[in-house]
Amino acid sequence: MRKDAYALERLAGLKAQKNLTMWLIPGNHDRIHPIFGLDSVVEWTPAYREVFDLIALELQVRIGRWQVLFTHIPRATGKDAVPDPHQTPQLARWAGREGFECTVHGHTHSSVPVRRKHVNLSLEATDMKPVSPGKREELVTQAVRFRG
Repeated sequence: MRKDAYALERLAGLKAQKNLTMWLIPGNHDRIHPIFGLDSVVEWTPAYREVFDLIALELQVRIGRWQVLFTHIPRATGKDAVPDPHQTPQLARWAGREGFECTVHGHTHSSVPVRRKHVNLSLEATDMKPVSPGKREELVTQAVRFRG
């Protein structure tokens, strides 16, 4: 069994067990991302849709009073860029952009959950636990108000 199929199977079990609503902002580890090509997206979309309630390359939403961009890869340039040891020119085209009060991402695999204008929801930052809507809003508010 491919790692992707195994991971989806495990996530489906977790979702059912915990009665979760699951969002996916796919990135460079997800076979549904266009970086892998159209054939991969077509092949994997049905399996991902069985698990995730929402799948989007990016998502612009209001959380509390903040305008937020969900993207897999954080902002790579500008004053609020996030250091990203995994960044490559191929991945840079998928990075977050300016114009939002906060960017929510996971690509860096950092254990640091909040930086100025950024929330990191990678497994390393969330201790491999789901993040509730209330906690998500709390983290976004911290990031918007961050002065460090």
